[in-house]
Amino acid sequence: MIDVSGRLMGAMVLSAPLAACAAPMAVGVASELERNRLEALDRSTLVYARDAGIAAFMVGRCSGAGIGFSLGTSREMNLRFFDEWERRGYTADEINAAAARISEGDIEKFRQSYFGMRGVDPTDTRAICDLARSEMDQRTTLGRMMREI
Repeated sequence: MIDVSGRLMGAMVLSAPLAACAAPMAVGVASELERNRLEALDRSTLVYARDAGIAAFMVGRCSGAGIGFSLGTSREMNLRFFDEWERRGYTADEINAAAARISEGDIEKFRQSYFGMRGVDPTDTRAICDLARSEMDQRTTLGRMMREI
């Protein structure tokens, strides 16, 4: 019996310093998890903004050729994105902050890069509309933002 108490006392003596170390570590882990959670939102918002910006450009150039947004308008598409992240537990402030970190200049760079990598002149409406149809046919994320109207 004394042996068991001695072990128990030893465990209690060791547990106090371990508990003192674990508390800051738990806070550190929690803040790391929160940072990862917000980084996931930032990444997703950036990808969405990139694709939505390219889709908006394509629809703007190709509406006369029968290409529109899959959800009717860019606003409806944006609301759907916002609602999806709210369903995942993010606040309106977190979502808006992630969107605010993306500039129009970023979107312009994405658009230029996208067309450049595909060898499409952004002033060639026919080529842009052909590319939009190709994206739709392939059911890419970008392509699913658009539809034939």
